[in-house]
Amino acid sequence: MSDVEIVHPVPVDEVEGWAETMAITFIDYEPNDQAQRQLEGLRRDWLPDRFWGARDGGQWVGTLGAWPRTMSVPGSDTMISADALTMVTVATTHRRRGLLTAQRTRAGRAREQQQDAAPQPDHRSIRNSTTRSVSSRSMRIIDG
Repeated sequence: MSDVEIVHPVPVDEVEGWAETMAITFIDYEPNDQAQRQLEGLRRDWLPDRFWGARDGGQWVGTLGAWPRTMSVPGSDTMISADALTMVTVATTHRRRGLLTAQRTRAGRAREQQQDAAPQPDHRSIRNSTTRSVSSRSMRIIDG
């Protein structure tokens, strides 16, 4: 992974190359009017801090997005913030090099920093249907 860099945030002016890599990796790339409309929508809704990518020599080879969402805690009326990971890809030419792990780890760290900065409910008092405690850490991606 020495020549590959993990990029975060992914600037809006690089959305096209990033999205093309994602689509090719999903074997769903056909440059047509529908693809152009999807790209325009992605560019319009782009949140640079919510996207990561892996680049090798200027070419995108990995993608990862994390849309902000909320979720309910089972057995409670409490809602907590969470990240919905999406658009997770690594090009076939770059698999088994730790790129997905690197992107996920950085996304998880960013999520932890966001949670540390925002007020969180007291998870010690929240119980699920089997009366086990629900930890806030169990709701996040944690990579060692």
